[in-house]
Amino acid sequence: MSHKDTHQKTSSYQKFYTKLRGFIRKYPRTSLISGAFLSVLSLLLLFIQTVSWGLWTEMPDKNELINFPLPQASEIYTVDGVLIGRYFLEDRISVPYDSLPSHLIDALLATEDIRFYEHKGVDGKSLLRVLFKTLLFQNESSGGGSTLSQQVAKNFYPREDFSLLSLPVNKVKESIIASELEEIYSKEDIISLYLNTVSFGGNEFGVEIASRNFFNKHVKEINQQEAALLVGMLKAPTYYNPIQHPARAKGRRNLVLSQMHKYGMLGLDELDSLKALDLELEYGRYTHHEGIAPYLRENLRLELVQWCKENPASNGRHYNLYKDGLKIYTSIHSGLQRYAEASINNQMKKLQGKFDRHWKGYNKAKASKGLYEDKLKRSKRYKSLQTAGFSEKEIDSVFQVKVPMQIFTHKGIRDTSLSPRDSILHDIYMLQGAFMAMEPKNGFIRAWVGGFNHKFYQFDHVKSRRQTGSAFKPLVYAAALEEGVSPCEYIPNDKVAYRTYNNWSPRNSDNIYGGEYSMRGALTHSVNIAAVNLILKIGPQKVVDLTRRMGLTYDLPALPSIALGSADVSLRDMLHMYAILFNQGKVVNPRYLLRMEDRNGKIIYQDPGQFSNKQVISPETSVFINRMLQDVVDEGTARSIRTRYKIKAEVAGKTGTTQKQSDGWFIGSVPGLLAGAWVGADDPRIHFRSLAAGQGAATALPIWAYFMRETFKDKDYAHLKDGKFPKPSQKMLAEMDCKDYWFPLNLEEFKAWYRAEFGEDEEEFIQNQP
Repeated sequence: MSHKDTHQKTSSYQKFYTKLRGFIRKYPRTSLISGAFLSVLSLLLLFIQTVSWGLWTEMPDKNELINFPLPQASEIYTVDGVLIGRYFLEDRISVPYDSLPSHLIDALLATEDIRFYEHKGVDGKSLLRVLFKTLLFQNESSGGGSTLSQQVAKNFYPREDFSLLSLPVNKVKESIIASELEEIYSKEDIISLYLNTVSFGGNEFGVEIASRNFFNKHVKEINQQEAALLVGMLKAPTYYNPIQHPARAKGRRNLVLSQMHKYGMLGLDELDSLKALDLELEYGRYTHHEGIAPYLRENLRLELVQWCKENPASNGRHYNLYKDGLKIYTSIHSGLQRYAEASINNQMKKLQGKFDRHWKGYNKAKASKGLYEDKLKRSKRYKSLQTAGFSEKEIDSVFQVKVPMQIFTHKGIRDTSLSPRDSILHDIYMLQGAFMAMEPKNGFIRAWVGGFNHKFYQFDHVKSRRQTGSAFKPLVYAAALEEGVSPCEYIPNDKVAYRTYNNWSPRNSDNIYGGEYSMRGALTHSVNIAAVNLILKIGPQKVVDLTRRMGLTYDLPALPSIALGSADVSLRDMLHMYAILFNQGKVVNPRYLLRMEDRNGKIIYQDPGQFSNKQVISPETSVFINRMLQDVVDEGTARSIRTRYKIKAEVAGKTGTTQKQSDGWFIGSVPGLLAGAWVGADDPRIHFRSLAAGQGAATALPIWAYFMRETFKDKDYAHLKDGKFPKPSQKMLAEMDCKDYWFPLNLEEFKAWYRAEFGEDEEEFIQNQP
């Protein structure tokens, strides 16, 4: 601060000192008293000057006060304009003066600073009132000694510790800043600054957030009693919290209403009727776990924090995601996101009930002993007991004692009493689910569901790498087509033990072998042996290379078992690669950040809107795979989409089930929208005990089907049900014109297989074979 600024700040005190000194000289009682009084005043003025000079604490200059930006939460919006979340350290949304109702301002002035429009930042009369009424006579209704301007100063610059001089130093600092604020801002601006900076407890700031949290409405919509309640909380937000202490809050509210009556802002009849009202709250405190798309918002948060570090503003200052009030616009569609979350929740509720019945009567602890021990030893409770010197036996005893806790159930959050041992088992046997939807032509993600309750289960299964089962097979078939294998080239279905791979002997899920399959037949019926023979024909490395060209950032093992989905791949990465299959073989990258604006509306990031023309696979291969995947839906492992869920739109997709039914998958597309679902426990050692119950067609496919049926009802996406996939040319149709399979020499074995597969007489089929 310059000497000139300091002189201006202290001139008013010097004038006061000069006048007072003249008064004492004119009416001296004794020279001793006068001298002592002047000495005290001199020391007081010197003290004030030392504070203004910044000798005790750093003082802001005028430019800082003019340009001081309030910390403000950044907001996240969907592509259709719905606010879905905020990032903040201080939860605050600033509102202009025009959005503040007059009765809120009346309540504030009547309670905090009735002489607000009469002073210039420091109110001498209020200070005397506080001294005599509040401090000496404990009269709470007399109000505080600080003006609104001083309280704004305190909100901007929190008080510091100066030992015994803390109160006088901070009070002088606030008085100096308050005087500056009165010169810079209008009275209305100061009221707005105050109501946007006051704390309502925790990390919640400003009346807009408080109105949303306590009444589920904007501040401009609150009524008189609600305004009085909010103003009343300002004295002690925790002590007068209406949720925790409703009686106290009501009493404080009524005191504010009485103050309003005292100063003519309420009539007596109105006062009595308002004081008689009960508190009417609609509490909806925002947390990062709530609202739609919490898993996507957390993934986006991590990326934006890094972006802010790497992209400074034009003035060189780095953006702060939690304070700068950024507006973040995503490609998520609020309707599709809600349908996806509802589909996950509905299916997981049904599946969990089925899973619990599936394991009823079994010793879960014994069945998951190794996993249980792992979870137990990784828990904070176990580690703290171990550090404290407890033996394994003592720790086991502690873990069997019931304690109060909250647990998640699909019927709601439940307060219960469980032992830590049982709570671990509860979580181990909780099935999880994930879902993502994107447009394959541009990569825009429209829905992202990493789980069904972010508060209890924060691990994002959209990004979790799991074995993919048969959902990986289309990539093997695409690689084979790219290597020149004809769609009608028959692939053996003989069970073999491969010496090169330690006598590995894959098997089919139906345990039926023999004969040969065309590509279409093998993929339609998800024949494992055919897939393995196909990958061995072209070499596993060819498939790995294709996944890398498609954008997979990690290498898969170049082993034939990847044809059966033995490699771990995330749902997001699977959709990334499938999108290329449905985008005529061109690269498309998943994305969801459209643009960002600063608090003034200036665009600081814009999605480039450029799409790669890089051809990863030929358009012909894309059409071949698309047609085969339509057959999977029409005739193969995903035919329940037609028979059970009655979806008539063109659909292409693939189910996937991993070993021991640990993972269930379905990835499917209608023209214009690709979506995938995964289901499984957190640990693959926990699974359904039968293929019928745990296969992807039974676990993951229903999520996709529920989602798509709701999507077809949405006005923005209803056109999808009439969409058409690219049709093969006549030449391509000719290349695919062959039987799905030919029967083996063992005719009886084939008949048994055919009857099991189709439930029909096989004689007509046999007669038509070449």
